Amino acid sequence: VEELFNAMMQRGLSGRTIAHLRSIMSNSLNEAIRKKLIRHNVLDTATPIKIAKSNNTYLTREELARLVTACEGNKRAGDFVLMLAYTGARLEEVRALTWEDIDFVSGDVRYNKSIVAVNGQGLTLEDLKNEASARTFQLDPINPAFEMLKERKLKRAEELLFVGEGLQESESIFIYGDGNWYGDRYLRNSYAKIK
Repeated sequence: VEELFNAMMQRGLSGRTIAHLRSIMSNSLNEAIRKKLIRHNVLDTATPIKIAKSNNTYLTREELARLVTACEGNKRAGDFVLMLAYTGARLEEVRALTWEDIDFVSGDVRYNKSIVAVNGQGLTLEDLKNEASARTFQLDPINPAFEMLKERKLKRAEELLFVGEGLQESESIFIYGDGNWYGDRYLRNSYAKIK
């Protein structure tokens, strides 16, 4: 079993992924013991996988300024990247933001749901994994992300007035003109062009 885990590490799988697989395997083997199909769980004597602590890296003020400047050339994806950069939220959380989540008086941005890609189903709206994941981020009124949100709200209202029935009204902030959420491929490709 340890050889299997070592081979997985050599293939580039993270310690966290292997530890998760080990847990699933151990639970399955414990169930087999309970059903008297096997006598012992071989994973009980296997050396546990070491999970390396992740070293988060953050943008410096200079890097953030360069990113903001680069985003100006791609308004749709650039606005999305600004929200990621200024609030530290996850891609799935920013994509799920609705106008209801933004308080333009206090500057509060509430993250309480996510939009994730599910195989065979496309993008789906989900609650965050637990209540502790829900949080509120306060944007200062002079923050570029706060200004961007005000501009987007106004532009969306203008689009709906101008085009009328050709556009679907949506409470979502980061959407295509047809009301659909930005896809992963679009966001990845746009970010690659921005940076």
